[in-house]
Amino acid sequence: MKRHLPAVRHFLLLAFGIMGMALLVVGPGGLSVGDDLAASEGSKTVLPKAGLNMRAAPDQKSKKVCLIPHGESVEVLETKGAEVTVAGKTGHWVRVKWKRHTGWVFDAFLGTGGGGRLLERFNEIAIRINKNIHIEVHVYKKAGDDRMSGDGGAGGEEQRVTGDPVRVEGNAVVFWFQKIVCPDYVETEMGRKSEAEARPCTKTFYKCRIDGKKILSTREGKELVADAECTVDRSKKE
Repeated sequence: MKRHLPAVRHFLLLAFGIMGMALLVVGPGGLSVGDDLAASEGSKTVLPKAGLNMRAAPDQKSKKVCLIPHGESVEVLETKGAEVTVAGKTGHWVRVKWKRHTGWVFDAFLGTGGGGRLLERFNEIAIRINKNIHIEVHVYKKAGDDRMSGDGGAGGEEQRVTGDPVRVEGNAVVFWFQKIVCPDYVETEMGRKSEAEARPCTKTFYKCRIDGKKILSTREGKELVADAECTVDRSKKE
């Protein structure tokens, strides 16, 4: 019997080793650890004016649990690893607690109240935005600045970053950009009118998102050269 004890010990060690590796690769319910990023991410705020639906599962078609009003704070309990697009916005499904309810919401419709690691790293780094079809001027910030800057224009068109503080929405930092287009001089029977007398200028606000993952992956004091995803924000006023 004693001769078999080393073999038994070896078998047990091997078995426990395999079980340990399995626990590292597979999470609860057979899901890969990479599929679910379990973490308490603190409090976030509901951004949509109409409120935000809480769902029973991380799916837009899942049963509605309740409607969380605009401005309410929720506690984020868990984040689904897979990034998806819902209603034109890209983000993650997160499991949250609000009052006595627990369920899933889409984090692109959540924002932080001016804090969080993402906003801290945004303040710590320099950022330069690549020009695109909307942004045709130099938009940037220096390390230590808490907002984006930039303005310019020619030929009756002006572009500038608004003075609004940036905001964290889902997995992105958001800033606002304004484009002002004024008509050229017009010829009338009475002669040439000035721009002020011509048709009024049009003012368009754009809401621009910088990928939060790129911000977090940039070391403190370094510069991030990034694209900004901009869409017209019709709700924005002067």
